Amino acid sequence: MFVGLRTGLHVLFAALVALVVVRVLVVRDPTMWAAIALVVGFAVLYLLGAGVAAAPEARRAVVGAAWITALTAVWVALLVLVPEAAYLVFPLFFLYLHVLPRIVGPAAVVAATLIAVVALGLHGGFTVGGVIG
Repeated sequence: MFVGLRTGLHVLFAALVALVVVRVLVVRDPTMWAAIALVVGFAVLYLLGAGVAAAPEARRAVVGAAWITALTAVWVALLVLVPEAAYLVFPLFFLYLHVLPRIVGPAAVVAATLIAVVALGLHGGFTVGGVIG
């Protein structure tokens, strides 16, 4: 059961990263190379998450929190350049709930949602549909 969920999360992550890369390559604005570097950094950090599970149990919580914080920081930087990076919040939701402690995980989901809504609003204007979406 968990293997299927994990596989689904990885597929979702890969598809959304591909969407962001395609958008960056199609638009080709002056920040294209910075955006590509951030997407690659985000993907590499995501892959390094396998090390969180391999960390000694006594350090797993600290290693996981550091990893998810770094992943979130790169995501926020990417949001500044690429509005479609907001969709990467969906796999982050699952990671927040899985990696972070009971109270912190849901709070991180709420914070990430607000960040994504604000980023999309700043890029394309705030609309009721955009905020609800």
